Amino acid sequence: MKRFLTLLLCMALLVGGALALSSCKAKTIEGLSFKDASFVYDGTAHSIVVEGAPSDATITYSQPNTQTEPGVYVIAATVTLKKHTPATLIATLTIKYPEDYAFESDIARLVEMLNSAIESTNKETEEKIQALKTEHQAKIDSLTAANTETQKELDALELEYQVKVAELTEKDTATATALATLTAKYESDLAALNKADADNTAAIEALDKKYAEEVAELEAQGQATATALATLTAKYESDLAALNKADADNTAAIESLDKKYAEEVAELEAQGQATANALATLTAKYESDLAALNKADADNTAAIESLDKKYAEEVAVLETLEQATATALATLTKKYESDLAALNKADADNTAAIEALDKKYAEEVAELEAQGQATATALATLTAKYESDLA
Repeated sequence: MKRFLTLLLCMALLVGGALALSSCKAKTIEGLSFKDASFVYDGTAHSIVVEGAPSDATITYSQPNTQTEPGVYVIAATVTLKKHTPATLIATLTIKYPEDYAFESDIARLVEMLNSAIESTNKETEEKIQALKTEHQAKIDSLTAANTETQKELDALELEYQVKVAELTEKDTATATALATLTAKYESDLAALNKADADNTAAIEALDKKYAEEVAELEAQGQATATALATLTAKYESDLAALNKADADNTAAIESLDKKYAEEVAELEAQGQATANALATLTAKYESDLAALNKADADNTAAIESLDKKYAEEVAVLETLEQATATALATLTKKYESDLAALNKADADNTAAIEALDKKYAEEVAELEAQGQATATALATLTAKYESDLA
């Protein structure tokens, strides 16, 4: 009876381990729905959402699932739930212009935005001109001060020269040589001071010329921006009038024209016509970064799938090991019962042999129980690692 209970206990451990293995497998999230939707533009927000998700699930959208402006938005939704394989669904949110939509208000708004951008550009230009004026005046003041000091030195030298000439005139002809030397030195110093004064004058003229060139450049840039804006606006109005006259229902062409106009306006608002190339570079970088992020997301998905595959393979190995353990236990039990029957039949009093057989059986059962416990521990460790990696 005791041996029979021990056998039942071992079988219960094996069945429990198999149930634990089956319960740890990642399941698919069922009942999810993410449908396309189309709306007519009315100035309010429109949304699409994932339906059928459990209350404790987490939903992440690749871009906002609520939009107001007309356009076609392709949105990917990722649903995650503990102990379940993440699910990714894709749907399209479309917001169309109504057939009778009046674009005049949009045109007025864009013109207002352009005027604001022009005013901002003009203000920046005026600030730069003012800064140049301030810098120019400071340099002129500095050079004027230098000229004043030079004049003072010149006046002092003139005074000193006159005093010394008067002193030498009162003396005898022996001082003529000294007078000639002093005169030569005066003329040399005077020439040097005149040259310094000429250099200062040339520096002021060069500064004036540079200031005038920079002011002219800024004014030309402002004029070019205004001219480009006027040309763009005239071309837009002309093209829009031609499209409306040719075909009032040519909505696609009007939308294409609006899009092109809005893009060019955005370029003018951001940095002016001169910075169009920088905007294109920024757009390319954005698309490149977006592609890199999408690739990283795909790599993460591949990593999760690889992890799931590895987990399934390791679970299969443990299940095979568990099956082998159960087979070995069944074989051992059958052999034990056969040996026990043979011993009982050969000699009912062979107690020592029966006890030896019991001892060997108990040792082997303990070994199998320990192996089952190790299998359960390995399964628990693997499950914890899988959940940690998945998280």
